[in-house]
Amino acid sequence: MQTETVAKTGGDDGARSRDDIREEIRHRGSNINGDTLLATDYLNHFNEIVMMIEMAADMPESFEFTEDWHPMAYGDHFAQSNLGDKDLAIEAYEQSPEDVRTRFDGTTRELEDHLVDGLRKAGAALHDARHGAFHTSCRDLAADARTYIDELSAIIHGHHEGISSKQALDAESLEETQATIDCLFGT
Repeated sequence: MQTETVAKTGGDDGARSRDDIREEIRHRGSNINGDTLLATDYLNHFNEIVMMIEMAADMPESFEFTEDWHPMAYGDHFAQSNLGDKDLAIEAYEQSPEDVRTRFDGTTRELEDHLVDGLRKAGAALHDARHGAFHTSCRDLAADARTYIDELSAIIHGHHEGISSKQALDAESLEETQATIDCLFGT
C-alpha cells in the first residue's frame, strides 16, 4: 500500500501523510471522517443560524440575534473553537482529497451566499413591516439552508456526487444531528 503525502498549506516540510492523519483520527475516536478528512462540527456554524431563523419566523423580535452571524471559513471556525480535536480538524481539512474539498468548499460558498442574501431580504421585509413576507422569507430560507447542510453532511460522510442531499441520511448522520441539537439546547 502506497502512502500518500500532501503538503500542508505554506509548504511545511513536516507534513504528515494522509494515512498518518487517518490513523490519528481512528486512534482518538474523532468525529472527523477518516475518508474525507472533514468534520461534522463545522456544520454547527450553520445549524445555529438556521435555528435562529426558524425561531425568528414566529418571533420577529428575535431576528436581531441573526445580525452577528457571518460566514466563517472552516479553519477559522475550528481555530476559534474549544474542541479538543481542533488542530487535527484543521490539519485534516488541509489534506482532504482535492475533489472532496472542492465540492465541500463550493457547497459551503453557495450556502453562505444564500444565507447572507436571505437574511438581508428577511431583514428588509421586517423593517418594512411586511410580516407575512418576513415569515415566509424566514421559513423558506431555513428550509433551503437545511438542504445545503444535508448536502454538506453527505460530502463529509463520503457520499458520492450521485447521491442527493434530499435523500435520507444514514442513521449515524441523523444521530449526530440530534446529538448536536441536544447539545445546543442542553438536553
